Amino acid sequence: NMPLSGRTFQSLFDLTPGVLRSGVGNGQFVVNGQRADANSFLVDGVSANANVSAAPTVTGVAGTLPSLSVLNTTNTLASVDALQEFKILTSSYAPELGRTPGGQVSFVTRSGTNTFTGSVFEYFRHEEMEANDWFAKRDGLPKPPTRQHDFGGVVGGPVVLPGYDGHSRTFFFASYEALRLKQPQVVSTVVPSLATRTAAVPAMRVVLDAYPLP
Repeated sequence: NMPLSGRTFQSLFDLTPGVLRSGVGNGQFVVNGQRADANSFLVDGVSANANVSAAPTVTGVAGTLPSLSVLNTTNTLASVDALQEFKILTSSYAPELGRTPGGQVSFVTRSGTNTFTGSVFEYFRHEEMEANDWFAKRDGLPKPPTRQHDFGGVVGGPVVLPGYDGHSRTFFFASYEALRLKQPQVVSTVVPSLATRTAAVPAMRVVLDAYPLP
């Protein structure tokens, strides 16, 4: 029931003693002074570490990083609605753990029951509900369109077979989450001044004219 920004579990990591956010390295946090890429992620007991991170500017080797989304979130590991249990261990690991010396992060997903249950969700952003970028407003530029739709749902229940009397021993559970994001940015940069363009030699003026006017 805790509020999670972006429907990702990174904010839960900070609640554990000995865990600090990392501003350097390939990983996102350090545990008890270990390296940021020394953490192990498990989903239902299966390793969720990959050879490389999904982030385009971050890479790793030998399965030392979790399989996070392109936005470096945990949505690709387990959806919030599909999570039954979250646990992070920082020391004194059991024998089946300890593949890496850092934190051992474990996700346990939900399973179906004898009752059909489900839920749907959508979180959205729209430019009409946001303020304009300060630099765009200063220069009289229109508000850039911002569209974010994070939607999905879960459903679970019993597998109904012939002779089903309301108590099954076989269950199913399915989870789906998708993200559609359009997030333009306003950039303020330096371009050649009018005086520089006028004083430049003709050969160089062609290059300077390729830049936008101040």
